[in-house]
Amino acid sequence: MWSTLPQTLADIFNARVCMLSNFDFETQHGSIELSCGIEPTKLEEYSNQVRFDRWFHDERHYARPGTVHVGEDILPVQLLLATDFYQSWLKPQNLFHRLCVVLGRSGRSVRILSFLRPAGDGAFDRKAVQDLEQICPHLNQAIEVRDRL
Repeated sequence: MWSTLPQTLADIFNARVCMLSNFDFETQHGSIELSCGIEPTKLEEYSNQVRFDRWFHDERHYARPGTVHVGEDILPVQLLLATDFYQSWLKPQNLFHRLCVVLGRSGRSVRILSFLRPAGDGAFDRKAVQDLEQICPHLNQAIEVRDRL
C-alpha cells in the first residue's frame, strides 16, 4: 500500500511529484521518506547535496500541523527563481508549483507532504487546498500508524 500511495495522491492532485519529507531547521537537513515522480539522482541529492536556502527560510510557515500552503504563500516567485534549490533541484526536473501540508512537528523538525508540478500545468487552486485540508487528518493518522508498525 505505501509504495503506491504517493502516485495515488499525485494523481488525485494532478501533480507530477508527491513526496513525504522531513526537514530539520536546526541542521538544515532534509530527507524524503516516500515519493513518486522524482528522478533517482535527485532523490539522493535532496538528502546529501541540496541547499534549501529560502525554500525553508521561515520556520513559522511550518509551525502548525495541518497547515496547507501553496508555493507563493511561502516564497514569492521572483525569490524562488533566484534560489539554489530551484536552480539545482526543481528546475532540472521541470518542477515549479507546490502544494504542501505540515503533517507533524517535533522540536525543530517537521514532516511535510508536498505536491509539485511544472509551470505549464498551472498553480494549485483553492479547491486543491481545501481537498488537502480535508484529507490531512486521515493521512496523518495513517502515517502515525505506519510509524508504529
